[in-house]
Amino acid sequence: MGNPLAAAAALVVLDRVPALVDRVVAAGERFEAAGWHGAGLMRAKDGDAFAAWERGVIVIPAGEDGRYMSATPPLTITDEEIDEALELIG
Repeated sequence: MGNPLAAAAALVVLDRVPALVDRVVAAGERFEAAGWHGAGLMRAKDGDAFAAWERGVIVIPAGEDGRYMSATPPLTITDEEIDEALELIG
């Protein structure tokens, strides 16, 4: 027996996924151009996560010694928000 609500939600997701994939690729390219490594919107870069936080950008310390900043922004992040964050981090 299927659940009509779950089936309807699944159809919406399947309809939206192609657009989301294109968005992830485009946003990931912006990070890559700024020197961030990774795939899609899962990125990391040498840097001070605490200094980024002080500037208003939320990143997570990563690596054994915490010398990397890890970023996993939401799929809904805009190009303007990415550019602003990258500018604030430097």
